[in-house]
Amino acid sequence: MAIADHTRLQKILLLTGWGCLLFAALFNVPLLELIKGRPILFPNTYLIGSIEVMVALLGILLLLSRSFGWILRMLAGFFGVIFFMACTELGSHLISHAPAPVDSYDAPMNMPDSALGYRLRPDLDIHACRTLRGDTVFYVRYQSDSAGRRVVPPDDTMQRDRFIAFFGCSRTFGHGLNEDETLPYFAQQDLKNYRAYNYAMEGYGTHQVYAQIAQGRLRKEIKEFSGIGIYGFSSDHIARNIGSLGVYNSWGKDMPYYVLSGDTVLRRGTFTTGRRWRSFVYQMLWRSHFLRSIHFSLPIRLSQEDLELTVRLIVQSEKEFKRQFPTSDFYVVMLPSQHGLQVIRSMLVHRGIRVIDLTGIYAERDTAYFIKNDGHPSRLATGKMARAISDSLAR
Repeated sequence: MAIADHTRLQKILLLTGWGCLLFAALFNVPLLELIKGRPILFPNTYLIGSIEVMVALLGILLLLSRSFGWILRMLAGFFGVIFFMACTELGSHLISHAPAPVDSYDAPMNMPDSALGYRLRPDLDIHACRTLRGDTVFYVRYQSDSAGRRVVPPDDTMQRDRFIAFFGCSRTFGHGLNEDETLPYFAQQDLKNYRAYNYAMEGYGTHQVYAQIAQGRLRKEIKEFSGIGIYGFSSDHIARNIGSLGVYNSWGKDMPYYVLSGDTVLRRGTFTTGRRWRSFVYQMLWRSHFLRSIHFSLPIRLSQEDLELTVRLIVQSEKEFKRQFPTSDFYVVMLPSQHGLQVIRSMLVHRGIRVIDLTGIYAERDTAYFIKNDGHPSRLATGKMARAISDSLAR
């Protein structure tokens, strides 16, 4: 090739490369949405973003090219990688359709909440049904009171002058159980002078428990002046507290976002508004059928900072609870069939938090303690947990 022709080709490649980069930058819809402070909501935004990424990569290849043959080899490799990724995605999409449970409700169960992300609707009275492959897993009734707490059936045969308030996730809420089968109900039956309140909610983490208590409404909503606060802790709460890849994309976009600040925690909006770039990357990755099929998650492993955040959220929860109820006690209950909680337990005990460890009261192989085809605690399990808590409090 003549020198003039070679120079002309290099100029064309250079201009085309800069043109591709300019196009990708100026018409980058996801980037513009983030700059404007708006969340990425629509699937077509991801398609546009993917095309723009490929255009940008093509531009970089053109800018780095030295000859026409070199660029042909690079383009062949580039589009080969794209083709391999497309085949992987298509294959994952076709083979990853395992039967999933189907949930149905008489009416919406949750409502948006600026402090918590979402909460149980007040004055709720619905039936919840879960089926798998056409078979009924459970069919139960969920009721809430005017404060948005799940109803604990009262027992007026006893004089109850103290309270026991439960906080936590679906295991404490009583997912798949009727109101007279939940942990708070059985605890009320065992602790004769305590009235139980169920503040737990499906999907909650430690960050929502803290936000719930920090609202300062407990003193108005609980008529007894003294009692006990119980937080049912599970290992998966840590991933919820940090808004992991799966949690964020499944149900956690509007959850409160807390970070460490000195010896306390600081709220920075929600996982969507408080860390836009990371949440944008999480949304992009979640579009991959392949990554979801291999249960890929970020962060890949929990850090010491993640554990410290969870512990400080619990410490602040206890502090705020005792501010509203100075003569009351606060306990963290390590729920059964959990793994890797020894470090968290030691950190909590070191901070002076009272811990009731129920991790070993039954094992995962004891199927009677789990709802079949669901995995949440059964009626037998919640009754056993309540008795264990009652025994620990009596010591």
